[in-house]
Amino acid sequence: MPRYLIVLLLVCGLAASSVSAADLEKVGKLVQPLVDSESIVGCVVGIVDGDKHQVRGYGSTHLGKEDTPNGDTVYEIGSVTKAFTGTLLADMANRGEVKVDAPLQDFMPEGVKLHLFEDKPIRLVDVASQTSGFPRIPDNFAPKGVTNPYAGYAADRMYEFLGKYKLTRAPGKYEYSNFGMGMLGTILAKKAGQPYEQLVVDRICKPLKMEDTRITLTDEQRKRLAPPYNRGLLPEKNWDFDALAGCGALRSTTDDLLKFADASLSKDQRPVVAAIHEAWKPRYGKPGQIGVGLGWHIARDNVTRFHDGMTGGYSSAIFVFAPTRPAVVVLCNPATSHTSELAEKILQAQLGMSPEPIAVHKAIKLPADELKQYEGRYALSLLFVITITVEDGK
Repeated sequence: MPRYLIVLLLVCGLAASSVSAADLEKVGKLVQPLVDSESIVGCVVGIVDGDKHQVRGYGSTHLGKEDTPNGDTVYEIGSVTKAFTGTLLADMANRGEVKVDAPLQDFMPEGVKLHLFEDKPIRLVDVASQTSGFPRIPDNFAPKGVTNPYAGYAADRMYEFLGKYKLTRAPGKYEYSNFGMGMLGTILAKKAGQPYEQLVVDRICKPLKMEDTRITLTDEQRKRLAPPYNRGLLPEKNWDFDALAGCGALRSTTDDLLKFADASLSKDQRPVVAAIHEAWKPRYGKPGQIGVGLGWHIARDNVTRFHDGMTGGYSSAIFVFAPTRPAVVVLCNPATSHTSELAEKILQAQLGMSPEPIAVHKAIKLPADELKQYEGRYALSLLFVITITVEDGK
């Protein structure tokens, strides 16, 4: 769940505001401190300003190289995938293929019986609005390695968990669940009779001409894939998903996600546009609080729709402000919470505000012999000790 407050506009100011052309110099002042402090390797910022798209890359694609990323650079988008999964549910509901308030039990295979709390059913809308009561991660989640945690979690294990898990409360309270949204993607795909990725492609990507939003990349797309880095800017591994693909498996580009944002701001009659608007409808939350639609989050201003995401080596965010039609996409390597905060600040700048750059600490470089004097074991408590060593000058 995002920790920030989001936009916080005054209604009186909103009514009088108009969005000018994107001020890329102002955007650069927000991004460059992250690059200069080595908080990120690089990022791509995309802005929808009315009918215009503006895209700018910062930093580098590969650490230590002068290869600035651009709108075609591919990144893992992590939990932004959930906005696609929620849109799929809305699309299938609009077509009469499912009902959003249908009991989840109706989608279970023979022999799988959900353990309900006080016999209150878990509905599809509860899962999509993060109020189902399912945990963030299932207790039979046993990744082979921390660098690729979702790989190998197949449908049989997912249904095994569903048949054993006992809710500790009735649905209706917000509790962010990667498992829930991943599971939702799988059961929607099963209902549609096709793999999750193909369902996303057919219902969302093809109508919007999003050619680079996929789980499985072509050889050409893989050449454009930015490498993953962790928070310490060390190389990471790409993540793979199985049964929980609907929570975070998609890869995309800034150019493609701007098309997704464009569709969300459109008023035409295409099914994909209607699906996004249906997914945007509030399903949980009160005015002034963070709310949820189907997969999409709703900001405290009650009008901004957004989602962010993170995998082991990437971070992403999409923010859409419908009243005056700006939208912001930020894709970044490495995995960092700065990406979401940056996207929010860029949207604020587009709305005429003057946000301050993110406060970051720049690491200082010391000679190896000076670093050596800091080696040792440091007790932070009676039960916790950190061992500090110097390796490769770090």
